[in-house]
Amino acid sequence: LSKTNTSYGLRIRTIGNMNYSSNLSRLIIWKSHLQLFRDNPSFGIGLNRNYIEVEPYMTKLAGGTKYFQLSHAHNTVIQLLAGVGFIGLIAFLAFFTKLFIINIRLVLLNKNSASLLSIFTLGALGAHISMTIGGLTEATFKDAEIKLLFIFLMALVLAFNTRRKKNNTT
Repeated sequence: LSKTNTSYGLRIRTIGNMNYSSNLSRLIIWKSHLQLFRDNPSFGIGLNRNYIEVEPYMTKLAGGTKYFQLSHAHNTVIQLLAGVGFIGLIAFLAFFTKLFIINIRLVLLNKNSASLLSIFTLGALGAHISMTIGGLTEATFKDAEIKLLFIFLMALVLAFNTRRKKNNTT
């Protein structure tokens, strides 16, 4: 097996093992960010300030020793809860869900076509699903290059949807 396959196999075999350092670190990271949210539930601590504000929480959870693996939350929902609070998370989820519904509608409307639009919307739906699944263990909207590519794809989905609506009303 290649080194990559071995790494994936190790992650799968150790997924529930709390003695495995990666799992223990992630648990401390998640709990710390959730505590940030509990202390600032409505509007959070500010977008992308998690990394700055999380150190005392992580140190406390690590038993008083300085925790050096300061990080984003490694989960999109937890990252947003801590950063923008419950209100910001609801706004994000509403926007994200609306884009998903629009994209599914476009895929279904073009399912019997081999057009570029059909192929693109199916690919954009795959990207949306990947962002959602990836967001369970990574803060997928933290990295600018990922965020910008996703926004670009969704802007095209919205443009195609607007064009479709315009063509149906004329």
